[in-house]
Amino acid sequence: MLYFTGMIINDLDYLKEREAVIQKLTFQQFVSKMVGLGYKLKYNRSIYSQFPFKNKKGKFNLYAYMLSDQNPFTLTINQYEGKNKAVLLKYTSYKGSCLLNIMEQCYYYISMLDEIKIERFESGKRERPLFDKDIARQVMIQAFLHTRWFELLPPAISLFDDRLEIEFYCGIFGNSLAQVQNGNINPIDNFLESLVSLANLDKESDIGMQALINKYGKNSITFENGKVIARVPFAFETTLTRFRKARYEHLLLNDAQKSVLRYIYDNPQATAKEIAQNLSFSEIYVKKIFVYLKEIGYLERGGSKKKGFWKINNLS
Repeated sequence: MLYFTGMIINDLDYLKEREAVIQKLTFQQFVSKMVGLGYKLKYNRSIYSQFPFKNKKGKFNLYAYMLSDQNPFTLTINQYEGKNKAVLLKYTSYKGSCLLNIMEQCYYYISMLDEIKIERFESGKRERPLFDKDIARQVMIQAFLHTRWFELLPPAISLFDDRLEIEFYCGIFGNSLAQVQNGNINPIDNFLESLVSLANLDKESDIGMQALINKYGKNSITFENGKVIARVPFAFETTLTRFRKARYEHLLLNDAQKSVLRYIYDNPQATAKEIAQNLSFSEIYVKKIFVYLKEIGYLERGGSKKKGFWKINNLS
């Protein structure tokens, strides 16, 4: 059995004493999560004594509210066009679920964004990931652990063409940019920190900010008036971004580029030399068209080097 009754709770622990708006709470998701991790829990009233879910008045507190099936917090992942928040492309919201489940859902969404770019050299090849998933996970966990839940301010996650951003309002006393960069964010909530560790979610979350700045530099973190913005840059332009840009750019294709596309559609194994002869272009010009069409996502090379073929992606 798990018992947290002996845990030292911060004197500034508003989460434990603040009464939940809803008192008819259920914890099926929380218990299912913990049982799935191998802990012996039963869904009955005994869990109230094992976890600090009630305040001194015997009422369900914000801990209980956040971990209940009725969790009121909505975590949103916003995806923007370009490098600022001028144009929102789409958003994905997670709500009405135990906080531990929401944390996993957010990380799963982020991890699915990753893609590998194969860089070829004379000496061989190298796989280059879009971003460092471990660091992104650590920073995300820190955001969940240290945000101002007692002020009903959940973290926010934003995706741009060139980066991932995680922002949150951290502790209210004595924080500075240096503290944030070193991972020393106050106040640390002991219960949530222990719970995240028990749920195998942390993955060295205590070094997230420090690891981020060590790899990406000081500009990867800003801190002002209690708000932290952590930026995980992308190593290259994502396939989705290239496809989106291609949708805008396809109307700007010149006649020569369109002619090459039409020829490849009918002759997917055609070489640059063959296309140049049939369309009365120079071979160098055709190769330049290849480069451009591949950059905007229209054209993709498949097969072996000797028996390769062209694939035209449907970007409509």
